[in-house]
Amino acid sequence: ARVATEAHEPRRILTGTSLERTRAVVDEVLAKASKDGERAVSWARGTLCALLLVLWPLSTIDEMKNGEPSDWIVTLVSAVGLAFSLAVLWRTKAHGVSNAMRTISSCCAAGLVLSVLMTFVLKPPPTYLGIGRISGVDVAYFAVLCAGIRFSLRGAVTAFVIFSLLIGALMMLDVTRNHFDD
Repeated sequence: ARVATEAHEPRRILTGTSLERTRAVVDEVLAKASKDGERAVSWARGTLCALLLVLWPLSTIDEMKNGEPSDWIVTLVSAVGLAFSLAVLWRTKAHGVSNAMRTISSCCAAGLVLSVLMTFVLKPPPTYLGIGRISGVDVAYFAVLCAGIRFSLRGAVTAFVIFSLLIGALMMLDVTRNHFDD
C-alpha cells in the first residue's frame, strides 16, 4: 500500500471554476438544511398548537365557560399558530426558504408566545401568580432555539432581541399592574 505524502503528490490547486462549484454545492446544502430546519420548526409549532387547541379547552373548560379572556385567547392564538404552520409547510414543500420567510416565521413565533403572555398580564385569570411563574415564558427559549435550527443568524438575533425586550417590558408591566415582582 502506498501512502501519499506531500513530497510525492502535488497539492491540488482550486481554480475559479472549482471554487464556484464548491460554493454552489455549499449553498445548496445550506439552503436544503435551512428548508429542512424551517419545516421541522413548523411541524413542531403546528403540533404544539394543535395540542394546545385540544388540551387547553379541556383543562380550562370551567374558566372558558365563565368567559375568561386569557383562556379564549390561548385557544385563538393556538389556532392562528396551527394555520401559520400549515401554510409554511405547504409553501416550503415546493419552494425554498428566503431570509424574509425565516424572519417572518421567527417573528410569528415571538408574536404567538408574547400575545399569550401579554393576555395573562393584562387580564390575569384568578389563579395567576405572575408572569415569572407561568410556563409560557419557557417557550421563548425554544423560539430562539428554533431560529437557530433554521440556520438563520438574523432570525436568531431578531427572536432574542424581541423576546428580551418584550418579556422584560411584560415583567415590568406585571409588577406595576398586578404587583407580582418575584
